[in-house]
Amino acid sequence: MHPFLDQIGFLTPDDKVFLGEMFVRFPRVQKGFETFAAIEPSARPDVAIDALKDEMRAGWARIGIPLDDVQNVFEHHAACQNLARFLKQSDKMVAMAGVHDMTEAVVSDFTPFDDISTAEKNRLETLAIHLITEDKARYQNIFDFWMEYEDCKTCDGKMAHDIDRLEMVMQAQLYETQYPHLTDKLQEFWTYSEKKIHTATLCGVSLRFV
Repeated sequence: MHPFLDQIGFLTPDDKVFLGEMFVRFPRVQKGFETFAAIEPSARPDVAIDALKDEMRAGWARIGIPLDDVQNVFEHHAACQNLARFLKQSDKMVAMAGVHDMTEAVVSDFTPFDDISTAEKNRLETLAIHLITEDKARYQNIFDFWMEYEDCKTCDGKMAHDIDRLEMVMQAQLYETQYPHLTDKLQEFWTYSEKKIHTATLCGVSLRFV
């Protein structure tokens, strides 16, 4: 049904069945995989980074932030990298912050309100990062940074997740000043982040800035 999948060498038969099911549920995912499968592997990471400039952070759009003011994923990456530098994190951490949502160039941004399980989302994004970095001779480092972030087991991986959440609440606070009528809806981002941030650098620190 999807002959282009046969051209992606790392996919197993089970992967192809899984992707076929995802394509039916999320047509944008099929478009993303089909688009990147047609790109020369050596060019895919650069194309992905550029595509993130057109990929909106779906959570902001969902609560009613005007579309022309919704933060895109590229801007989110840049802000996370700046936070990592400000918090005097390692060069690896800065690099990790710059690729942690790269798969959204292929599958787009899912939110907890989408009809997809955590296991399905993780599998889909793992296949997407394999596709983006299929030229492992050049891009093993990007793949490794993304996997370490996704696994969230190392100190760097945990801190990178917390930086991601801290950037989100900083953006939420900015939107509160711009769109005060959305304050109640923005509260969900504060609640989520305050529960999830766990590293010693950030634990016990109020997330609201005055």
